[in-house]
Amino acid sequence: MKHYKNLIAACALLVATSCGTHKPVVNPGTPTTAVEDAAMAYKRQVQANRQTAAALTARLGVNLQYGDKSVSCNGHLRMKRGDVIQLSLTLPLIGTEVGRLECTPAEVLIVDRINKQYVRATYGQVQFLAQAGLDFYALQALLWNELFVPGSSEVVSHLGRFRSSASGSYTLLALTDAPRLEYDFLTQTSSARIERVNVRSKSAGEKGELVCKYADFATVSGKPFPATVSLQIKDLGKDFGLNLSLSRINNSTDWETRTTLSAKYRQRTPEEILGQLVNIAG
Repeated sequence: MKHYKNLIAACALLVATSCGTHKPVVNPGTPTTAVEDAAMAYKRQVQANRQTAAALTARLGVNLQYGDKSVSCNGHLRMKRGDVIQLSLTLPLIGTEVGRLECTPAEVLIVDRINKQYVRATYGQVQFLAQAGLDFYALQALLWNELFVPGSSEVVSHLGRFRSSASGSYTLLALTDAPRLEYDFLTQTSSARIERVNVRSKSAGEKGELVCKYADFATVSGKPFPATVSLQIKDLGKDFGLNLSLSRINNSTDWETRTTLSAKYRQRTPEEILGQLVNIAG
């Protein structure tokens, strides 16, 4: 059971915490306006690859790495665009839920079923989420394999802010004008598909990097969607890794979008529960 406490701990911490040389795509003699038009057309192509489905659900295989520890379990991922993200962790075979992470535009809910406790906090109250500029819409985009702009619920009007550069078979879309952090979206040029996202500080003295990788793309609602999502947080003490293997991906909306807790659950502050979970995971 301690392994599953560790799993809940590190998933909570992942939420609370948080590439090569490229050259501009410019051919000699090509007018600047033509280059800019081509770059914008490519950005629109990347954006057009986004899922049009209103909801996505999937069975999960979850593998967590915390330092030199590794824990695996099952789970479910349920997402409704613009409304909620639910990540449920369950015991293998019997399917009993041991923990849940629920994100809405207004708040983050972390439920510890084992100890009958929970945290309900705004994004501003979760220190590292606030520092990284990761609100609901940024977290949603990471899991839906989409471009995002911190602080905005839409991207189309901000496409001009992304700098485009290419190297080999890849094109990098970099958002460098956000406060404190840089956001890099590495795409496969031939498919205009996002394969990696990096978030890191602009300051050389600030360590820490969030990396999200995508693989094993399937077709969902006529659009590409990754069946494997790997989240890593590096260089902040012990490294964290959360690997999600998705199966039975569909567009079901037959599920409760909000978690209701009984009076048996005790509410804790983010500092209290995260501090306790750090001790368990350590």
